[in-house]
Amino acid sequence: NRNGRGLKVSGGHVVVTASSFVNSVTDGDGGGVLVESGRFECIECVFENNTANRGAAMFVADGQADLRESNVRGNLARQNGGGFYVDGDGGVHLSSNSLVSNNRVEGAGVGRSLYYVRGDFDYTLPAPLGRWIESF
Repeated sequence: NRNGRGLKVSGGHVVVTASSFVNSVTDGDGGGVLVESGRFECIECVFENNTANRGAAMFVADGQADLRESNVRGNLARQNGGGFYVDGDGGVHLSSNSLVSNNRVEGAGVGRSLYYVRGDFDYTLPAPLGRWIESF
């Protein structure tokens, strides 16, 4: 999707299985997925080559995101959070061999894989091949 983010969650409970959020570009936050409120579950998903100001793969504000057996790789944030940007009363939970790698930010931005302001973020082991989140 070269004309905006892949998905916006604004309430309710959204479950996505075996899907890809690839090549989404937005001038706002959350290139792959923007979770404003509600709950987003993603099982066996890929977040790759998404671009946004903050949270290129996913921006989580006051909602909850749960990723299982998913890959977050090669996303680009113009400001902060190449992989994830977590703020507000929301949170992100990664489990069941989810892998976060090769995400990046432009210029002086920080948080290649994760930019955390407030909320919850947890990563339950095991990670594939003993790998942790590549970088913060």
